[in-house]
Amino acid sequence: MSNLASIFHKLDRLEEAEKMKREVLALQLEILGPRHPDTILAMENLTVSLQFSDTLEPRHPDTILAMTNLAATLHRRSQLAEAEKIQRDVLALYFRVHGHHHQESLNASYRPP
Repeated sequence: MSNLASIFHKLDRLEEAEKMKREVLALQLEILGPRHPDTILAMENLTVSLQFSDTLEPRHPDTILAMTNLAATLHRRSQLAEAEKIQRDVLALYFRVHGHHHQESLNASYRPP
């Protein structure tokens, strides 16, 4: 399923790719659990689809949540540079959406990965 989702993505069939990647992630979480490398890869693949999708803007809460989860996962895997880059992108999105003084932005500023 994951390979087919990647093919959909490459063919610009982004809605189908996103739907299938969500299904893959749900199955991975159910069968393998949240810390399994295949589940983490499924999270990353869904994040990529969400970033390119027309159905969700980069500011959509689901996109921000997926990016936050990916950053936390990368941090736990000691991929600190990549985790930091994504978390900085998340923080910039919060600032853009809510402003610098909104509670959501402040929470994101102090949220440990």
